[in-house]
Amino acid sequence: NIMEETIKQYLTEPALHNIESLILGCTHYPLIKPHILHYYQNKIDVIDSCEFVASAVHDLLSDHKLLNQSS
Repeated sequence: NIMEETIKQYLTEPALHNIESLILGCTHYPLIKPHILHYYQNKIDVIDSCEFVASAVHDLLSDHKLLNQSS
């Protein structure tokens, strides 16, 4: 699998050995988050920055009463 091999190539960098957490700082990384978790066998925290951005945007829109209330 090309994706698995690419992820392995990047994550075997010496700077990433023995890490406790990995921050996904790009918008497309959540698409490969499951593969990263699998590579690390769920033994590290994978922090998805998109979740924090979405939460901050939600809070900002809510504070300014700009949330769409219709479903």
